Amino acid sequence: MIALRSCPICSARDGQLVVKSVQDPQLISQKDLIELFVGLRANQSFFRYIRCDKCQLCYNNEYFSQSTLGELYRSMPQNLVFDEEHNVKETHKYYSNYMIKNLDHSESLIELGPDSGFVTKRIIAEFGIKKGTIVEPNLKVRPILASIVKDKDFEIVSDLSESKLNIQYDLFIAVHVLDHLLDPYRDLLYINETMKSGGKAFIVVHNQKSLLAKILRRKWPPYCLQHPQIFDRNSIRLLLYKVGFDQIQITRAKNKVNLKNLFSMLFQILRLPKFLIKIIPNLSISVYLGNIIVSAQKN
Repeated sequence: MIALRSCPICSARDGQLVVKSVQDPQLISQKDLIELFVGLRANQSFFRYIRCDKCQLCYNNEYFSQSTLGELYRSMPQNLVFDEEHNVKETHKYYSNYMIKNLDHSESLIELGPDSGFVTKRIIAEFGIKKGTIVEPNLKVRPILASIVKDKDFEIVSDLSESKLNIQYDLFIAVHVLDHLLDPYRDLLYINETMKSGGKAFIVVHNQKSLLAKILRRKWPPYCLQHPQIFDRNSIRLLLYKVGFDQIQITRAKNKVNLKNLFSMLFQILRLPKFLIKIIPNLSISVYLGNIIVSAQKN
């Protein structure tokens, strides 16, 4: 169930401890780990994160095996984090607006982990994309994705290895996916090789060196069982260069959140009195929560 890992960018094995959880996941039963895989808690359980001595990536050097991870993802619910669906849609609208602004055209798409397809639907409609590959292991959202690409030449698969379309893509999208991959170098190298020269990539990841991460430390929500590594501006840039992308641009990404839900989440993980939530207005706002959006081009 648990496997040792080397650094997924440079394959080095030495590193320094960044953070560890109060609850060691290796001392928790498999049944309880399945329940802990989704959601936020005051004492979040996660595998220890180390910082690679060679490339400085923050990653788990012990993590779930590929087979165990596949089982966990096949049964998880939609990824709405802690907010209402309409705010999640607004956040994804921000991502898609950025992509539309920085993309001239697209005829073919490969996307990793679109979940409910909020970005997928908008980008396909905006550029009239008629063919591509969607990689989504969560079977519960498959009907939603199937309806988005109905009457188009798209395949929906659980893993890149299952892809059967023999085409070259000019667009790659991965929104909050690379943090979840066991081998992001291998997967991005494969994707780069399937893309046309000049093809565009758009990626959203958490920033492990964000101010919020520094303030919350082990209580920062992205430190969790779903993330075998967490990137920052330097490490995501290094990975993309290494697999063959260039012209890399990185900017902070906004989230649309309900203020009451945001403070409810913070109060929960910081164990603050719940009655204080009553004074927080029920208002949706745009805020920076330590995410970054990355654009790149196949060289």
